[in-house]
Amino acid sequence: MTKINAREGSPLIQWGAISVLGLVNVAVFHAHYFGNDCFPWDFWKAYYTIIPFWTTAVSQHVLPEWVPFAGMGYPFFINLQSSFFYPPLWLFVLPGIHYSLHTAVIMQCLHVFWGACGAFFLLRVLTNDWRSALFGALAYEFFGGFYSNAEHMDIVRAYAWLPWLFWAATVKGTLQIRNLLLPVIVYCVTTASYPGNVVSHSFLVGVYLLYQFYQPSARSDRRSVLIIVGLLALGFILSLVALGPAFLLRDQLTRASAKLPTASLAFQDWLSLIAPWTFGTMLIPGYLGDPSMISVFVGLPTITLIILIQRTTAKRFTVWWVLLILAGVLAFGKLSILYRGSLTILPILGFSRMASSDYRGVVGLALIVLASASLSEFLGASREAQRELIRTRFKYLGLLLVVVMSGVFGVFMPPQENIWIVLIWVATLVALCFQCSKLVGWPSMSAALLCVLVLVSGWHVISVSNWTWTAQGEDIDASYKRSIGFSTSSWPLPVAEKIRGVPLRPARVDRKRRDFSWAGYLDGTYQISDWNNTVLQPRAKLETDPALSKYMLQPLTPLVFADKENLSIDMIRSRLEQRTNGVLERRNSVIPVTYGLNSIAYQVRLSEDSVLVENEIWFPGWTGKLKRDGQRVENIPATNVEETLRAWHLPAGQYKLVTQFRTPYLRACAIISLAGLAMYLGLIAMAYRRWPTQSKQRNSPLMMTSAPLD
Repeated sequence: MTKINAREGSPLIQWGAISVLGLVNVAVFHAHYFGNDCFPWDFWKAYYTIIPFWTTAVSQHVLPEWVPFAGMGYPFFINLQSSFFYPPLWLFVLPGIHYSLHTAVIMQCLHVFWGACGAFFLLRVLTNDWRSALFGALAYEFFGGFYSNAEHMDIVRAYAWLPWLFWAATVKGTLQIRNLLLPVIVYCVTTASYPGNVVSHSFLVGVYLLYQFYQPSARSDRRSVLIIVGLLALGFILSLVALGPAFLLRDQLTRASAKLPTASLAFQDWLSLIAPWTFGTMLIPGYLGDPSMISVFVGLPTITLIILIQRTTAKRFTVWWVLLILAGVLAFGKLSILYRGSLTILPILGFSRMASSDYRGVVGLALIVLASASLSEFLGASREAQRELIRTRFKYLGLLLVVVMSGVFGVFMPPQENIWIVLIWVATLVALCFQCSKLVGWPSMSAALLCVLVLVSGWHVISVSNWTWTAQGEDIDASYKRSIGFSTSSWPLPVAEKIRGVPLRPARVDRKRRDFSWAGYLDGTYQISDWNNTVLQPRAKLETDPALSKYMLQPLTPLVFADKENLSIDMIRSRLEQRTNGVLERRNSVIPVTYGLNSIAYQVRLSEDSVLVENEIWFPGWTGKLKRDGQRVENIPATNVEETLRAWHLPAGQYKLVTQFRTPYLRACAIISLAGLAMYLGLIAMAYRRWPTQSKQRNSPLMMTSAPLD
């Protein structure tokens, strides 16, 4: 049985540390948990509304492959921000469990806590010291990305899962239970995170594993590293059902060809490591760009401990310096020549569009890991060594304050913020000096004081920046009720009545953004636009054509043309401008009878072979079936008019046309993911059989001291 290092503490102390993180989380988000506070801006718009839409649909046993309620209609599974495959959200599929806005807020608060727990367990693995792990976990709980990016729930989830990803990818001798959890964690990362974070975090974890494979001191662990690489790949196989269709159909989106400006972490923004990035409801003068993309706050105690890191410790944690430098360089985005060079070598990094958001999570985590390692070694050193370290590094500690106060960053802090920085700097030095003082008998006094300072400095910074992570007292649920007539806590949602289908699709609504343009997910209105999360190429064309845009606003109104191969948009536009019933209309009829999520049904009577054009967007994956007198005819594929409107070549006769949408590649990707799941379960079964049955005491899977597999 493995003997537990005394510095690790007892399980009671370890779970007590987790309880501290929970209490801090409740204290910070008290108004979110128990009041009506909400996260601002994008959070309560399409980010939120798409989830109760699909949970409602699935609870009615309907797979929402096509969404008719937003953006003139679009394929649901091409929208990675729906988080359809994210396991925790499936708790809300059960009947009677409604995903209200308040529930979404609570879920996000819990994710911040989950991220802090992940940092604690990662640091336990890396330092074997619960005190430094608690310090680092508290620092990560106040990481600026959680608060400046609070409006983007998928980015917050990416930061929450980031330490768990490195925790499972860390090699410590032979394989342990946490390593076997890597495929599950990768699956959660890919299904919960913003796509850019998936790219950046996966790339940096790959660098982490590559370094562990080649480090000279652990050649005996190379087999374990290779197995973990295989487990990482297996995690992506499990995730293929979520990522595959969107990746393979990405050219159908305007984002695939659009040259969007990337959010970059400018030089000035690095001061946010220890200082606020906002004050009141304004950016502090000197910071640049979107306030949600700026903060990398980890706190002055964290930076101070990095300055005090001993050379031997710094060398042992070389990989984290590599990750810090690499992530820091890439966070500059297109401002950096190295970033542009990296895209040339690894084009896949180009899928990361918001460099400051995608890479600063690793920047913050790496800084916290290095600071925690420094604290662990400092606490374990003799008092003489501690005093000598502070004495020799004091000039660098003083230089830190000089650089911050000199204005070299070009950021002009309010006077009270400069005072706060000085006070935290002095208090940090005092806390460290307590450790090497003979007057203090408790060896963990410095760790306790530093944890308090992390709380104080973090609480202050987020409090003066609260407009980026609170609703500023506004009751968002009440705003929903005023704007669309019901609150998000209403159940069932009005959209539930239309999920199974209506006799006829009414006219689409041209709501503007300020008028809750995303509300179709909740109230079942058919919107011509949305929050622009998923803009198809055909939609972009239709929106710029006044005649066709007006046609798309109409109720479902199919047009019948003589069967010609070269039907064009100009011909459709001409028909719409005539506004008369021609010979074709008098001799033929196509009457809609059912309009559902994934299908449309018509009663058809045609005197000759014709082309039916719908005021619906074209997208690959639509097929049709002809039913005559209960007899099913072979499928007919959908065609299109200049890849813009959906059309059908129909034979003469009287029959029922049933069109249906099935997401291209979805079933094939699902089969591959299921095969990966079967392989993973087989590996788990093999590992279980090899697990030492003679051990009388088995540690928790979350603990660093888990017994090895072999």
